[in-house]
Amino acid sequence: MLHRRSLLICLLFLMTGVIHAQDESDAIRPFQNEFGPGARAMALGGAYSAVAEDYTAVYWNPAGLAQIRKMEFYGSLSHLSLNNRIGYQGTTTENTNGFTNMNAIGAVFPIPTYRGSLVFGIGYHRINSFDDFNQVIGSPRDNTGRSFYQNEKTTAGGNLNQWSFSGAVDLTKTLSVGATLNLLVGKNNNDVSYFEDDSYDDLLLDVYTREVEFQINPDYSGVGFKMGALLKPSDNLRVAVTVTAPSSLKAEENSTYSEYLVYDDSTPDDLFVSDSFLKYRITSPWKFDFGASYKYQLFLLTGAVEMTDWTQTRFHSNILDDNSKDIDGEINQNILSNYRQATNYRFGAEAAIPNLGIKAMAGYFYQESPFKKGRERIASNKQFLSGGLSFLLDKQVKIDAAYQHGWWKQSATDFLLGTDYQGNQLVTHETITANRFVISLSYRF
Repeated sequence: MLHRRSLLICLLFLMTGVIHAQDESDAIRPFQNEFGPGARAMALGGAYSAVAEDYTAVYWNPAGLAQIRKMEFYGSLSHLSLNNRIGYQGTTTENTNGFTNMNAIGAVFPIPTYRGSLVFGIGYHRINSFDDFNQVIGSPRDNTGRSFYQNEKTTAGGNLNQWSFSGAVDLTKTLSVGATLNLLVGKNNNDVSYFEDDSYDDLLLDVYTREVEFQINPDYSGVGFKMGALLKPSDNLRVAVTVTAPSSLKAEENSTYSEYLVYDDSTPDDLFVSDSFLKYRITSPWKFDFGASYKYQLFLLTGAVEMTDWTQTRFHSNILDDNSKDIDGEINQNILSNYRQATNYRFGAEAAIPNLGIKAMAGYFYQESPFKKGRERIASNKQFLSGGLSFLLDKQVKIDAAYQHGWWKQSATDFLLGTDYQGNQLVTHETITANRFVISLSYRF
């Protein structure tokens, strides 16, 4: 038998510390899968820092705003479809979910100048989405073949958004510089429901059923800053450099936990309920982007390399562990031990169709896992292929539409899944595909 009753009784007294304890993933999560605005940018694989010739330059490279000569209003919508095929303890569960959200809305205002260019931009866009739903079902067994049943459902929601205020200027005929001040706002709602049944094989000593419900809901607010430069050494070639300074993100987290235990002997049922409110702050790492684009007649080629040293992420709080020790040191040490510098690669191509006002685009994006090699059971590097079309309806109105397909694998666990009879952590094996559609409208006058 798996002797869990004594462990569960201990957990009832320690649960506030266990459930609500922070770890390094809380510091990495808000920034890990950042997604930029704009259909054209996505169609080009996000290799947009050396293109950046519409409102979305406020995100990709603020120096690109200096190329805009007319006022522009911009809006964009996004639809994401996620499919997660989860294998766990002899059972495969497939979850497919769709989410539609605003991608960006903003405006660009060129200021008349005697020479060169002075342009400002302001807008609101989503840079990270936490929307997801997954169900894990399985029956862990001991060495005699007996098993118990587990069913865990996880619902996640929320997003991280930016209010952006940008400016750009031509320093010379061939060099533009710009900067963006970002005000960050968002939330990440997590709701977990877990059920465990040992009524058939009586594998878990004295435990008949176990039901757990908990919610962890941090609200985010903060500030960030980005600088960019765009060099035009010739009419056809552009070279870009952007530097994203560390963002300071404040989190205020409400959480609740309840657990109901039914035993298979005369022991009375147990019900445990708790809630907490925590505050902490996250400092994101520096991020560097180097891009180049080349235009030849009707064709455009573009590429970018992004570098982020995740070991620079820092967690700050006044939270104490069960031994009344500050948790910051351990979390930041785990960041240094488990994470690394990750390099992302982006490539894109565009071809104009003569006399139709249409452009066709294609792109590729490789996102390297932030974990050090050997720290993951399955390397979670992500790959994305994209394509799109741009329609110039007249001299003032343009519509961009893009589609992106991504795929990766990962392995996950949590304290509810627990360990097997040998003490090994029980984990999932997941194959994920993501399909995203973005449509953008820009109006210039």
